Amino acid sequence: VAKLVAILQGSSEDLDEAWGVGQAFANSPVAAVHVLAYPIGGTFHVPHGLSNALVLPHVLRFNAPDAHGHNSEIAVNAFPQMAQIEGSQARCAAFIDALADLSAHLGMQTWLRDVD
Repeated sequence: VAKLVAILQGSSEDLDEAWGVGQAFANSPVAAVHVLAYPIGGTFHVPHGLSNALVLPHVLRFNAPDAHGHNSEIAVNAFPQMAQIEGSQARCAAFIDALADLSAHLGMQTWLRDVD
């Protein structure tokens, strides 16, 4: 009985955490990345993090004309040296390039065709 109670308590904590993540997603612009990454993972058995990393730069580039201000702010938080880049469009472009470079630097595949 004690083991079952411990399992149920752990499950309850997991549900609370999942609910919190869901709330965070609802308040952040991640929908397009996840919508595209989900079928890649499900169809081709690509790990969730990798499928998100594969599509992230492309989604950010697509959304850049309307989201460069928001992404420019994120860029400075993620890469403080980007604060020196003038203009939100230029900073957004540098941010997208830096994310793509980071994936390559970490040894991750950067194109779907490269995934086994």
